[in-house]
Amino acid sequence: MTGVAPIDPDQPDRIVLTTAPAPAHALKRWELIMLTHDPAMRRRMVYAQQGDQTVPVFGFAFADHAIVLH
Repeated sequence: MTGVAPIDPDQPDRIVLTTAPAPAHALKRWELIMLTHDPAMRRRMVYAQQGDQTVPVFGFAFADHAIVLH
């Protein structure tokens, strides 16, 4: 994950976790934690890009030096 972006300007409460190929800078754990602790972010619906679709994200965990999305 490299950041967050709005899915549609007409629906600002829906965001997608963005990715980019290397050498893009991936989010660090602390950056994701800071984003998720922002009160404005807590009210938004979060999605992840999977191929040509967006799928909802209900939470995340840290495991084996990786961020696992649920």
